[in-house]
Amino acid sequence: MDIWGRLYRDHWSGEAHPHVFHRDDGKRDTVASAAGYFVAPRGVADRAALDALGGRVLDLGCGPGSYARCLEERGVTVVAVDASPGAIAVCREHGCRDARVVEIDLVGPELGSFDAIICMGNTFGVALGPATLPERLSRMRSVLVPNGKLVLSLIDPFATTDPAHLAYHDRNRAAGRSPGLTRLRLEYRGMTSEWWDLWMPTEPELSAGAASTGWQIVSAVPEGNSRLYVLVPEP
Repeated sequence: MDIWGRLYRDHWSGEAHPHVFHRDDGKRDTVASAAGYFVAPRGVADRAALDALGGRVLDLGCGPGSYARCLEERGVTVVAVDASPGAIAVCREHGCRDARVVEIDLVGPELGSFDAIICMGNTFGVALGPATLPERLSRMRSVLVPNGKLVLSLIDPFATTDPAHLAYHDRNRAAGRSPGLTRLRLEYRGMTSEWWDLWMPTEPELSAGAASTGWQIVSAVPEGNSRLYVLVPEP
């Protein structure tokens, strides 16, 4: 079931329907439509990061291709990848020149090398945890040129005053887990996805994982409830 692909397809076709994120503690967050996924850049930090990119860029978890198109309009060569076939179909209709169905943890040398990698909209944390972060970062480094950069937009788990989120953090700590580690599923038009893990690492957690795999964080800019990170390989 390609629930994300259906969500993007419907919106691209002019249909606006709500979708609901369910967390494993019972919390529900309803989003009125998929419109936000079709916007890029989504803030000042995003815009500055995109403006600094050139050459050949890999857009990881590209969704409907909004960031890929934004870069292509600036003259950047982009390879857009996503695990959802429906998302990639919308990408191609959106005008993305090179869009492929590839899961984030199957990215490899067959895609070539890149001057930069972007992963926006908190997507880098999907199916991720502290134990698997080094492997994912190592995979990213294997397709990046030596002086390239990795740009990540990640929710800051502590940028909240919501009692339900704070209680979830406390529950995680009591279980010996990272406070930003969550379990979610998506509901859309009568369909419900399987549960998936989503990790929103704190800056110290991301920094520790980066250092263990030869990366360094060169900037971490707060924007709303997220941070825009730029990482580079250590020389």
